[in-house]
Amino acid sequence: MTSAKDTKVYDGKALSNDKITVSEDGFAEGEGATYDVTGSQTLAGESANTFTYSLNEGTIADNYDITTVEGKLTVTKSDSSGEVTAVSGLVYDGKAKALVKAGKTEGGTLMYRLGTDGKWQQDIPKATDAGTYKIYYYIKGDDNHKDDGSEKAPKGSVETTIKKATINLKSVTQKNNKVQISWTKVNEADGYDVYVRYCGSKAKKPVKTIKKNTTTKTSVAKINGKKINHKKNFYVKVYAYKMVNGKKKIIAKTITAHLAGTKSVKYTNPKALKLTKSKFTVKVGKTAKIKAKITLVNKNKKLLPKSHGAKFRYRTSDSSIATVSKSGKIKGIKKGTCTIYVYAINGKMKKVKVTVK
Repeated sequence: MTSAKDTKVYDGKALSNDKITVSEDGFAEGEGATYDVTGSQTLAGESANTFTYSLNEGTIADNYDITTVEGKLTVTKSDSSGEVTAVSGLVYDGKAKALVKAGKTEGGTLMYRLGTDGKWQQDIPKATDAGTYKIYYYIKGDDNHKDDGSEKAPKGSVETTIKKATINLKSVTQKNNKVQISWTKVNEADGYDVYVRYCGSKAKKPVKTIKKNTTTKTSVAKINGKKINHKKNFYVKVYAYKMVNGKKKIIAKTITAHLAGTKSVKYTNPKALKLTKSKFTVKVGKTAKIKAKITLVNKNKKLLPKSHGAKFRYRTSDSSIATVSKSGKIKGIKKGTCTIYVYAINGKMKKVKVTVK
């Protein structure tokens, strides 16, 4: 007597088969046996298809050579499943950020690795600094499910970017013997440090600290404790900061704007900054050139020399999409959109929208 062997893929339900095969010539006509098959296998693995028998009335055991053989019930592991989604819209603020959303899995545990040199871990990977991050993953199957991927051959990967926090000077003007400064708001910031110093001197400490993110403008009447000498040239910059573990963490910086004092005998400032084109579409690997020009407050005076700063400066909002050179040449890196900021020496700014296809 042999109980049936059977197999299936794990589905959470018990595998059984009550078929019994009687070999050789079997029982004589009118004789036989009754079987009780008790074998059952639910989890992935293998077990005997156990059974017992009782001879029917009139069937005498001594007339037969009866042996029993138990078949095998085999449940194989089923496939595990799950996906990982990158977190989008991340902006640097000095704090560690989760890079992926917790993926839902069936039959296993998601394992993550940050970059090619990271260690595999169950915890969702995090990063603090601005940059582009690649996260590899696979599913480590449980006792009833297969692995989907492995440490050597991951199931897949996702990529996400923590963008730099961006801050720009909106205006720097000289009025009533004061320097009036305004800048763009950084939502992630807790406050701002404002620096104003004469050109050629180091700004070791801010002249003002804005301890709340409720205002983005201020005025400065003194440098080094004395009234500003508007015959001299000076520079202005603003840093956005975030308090992290009780310490100030700088998360964004404006460019350093250099200005001629309104009473300067030799130098003047840009009055207006103009672009011949404010939108560009480039292909990956291709380039385009930004063309800019300025008009001066006083045409009879000169712009501050290059020792103070370049006539035009450029900055990209996302270097993973497009870069920009010191001469204003845009290069497409990958598909997407970003902003190129164009600055005059005194901080006047224009935006260029770049689409990379």
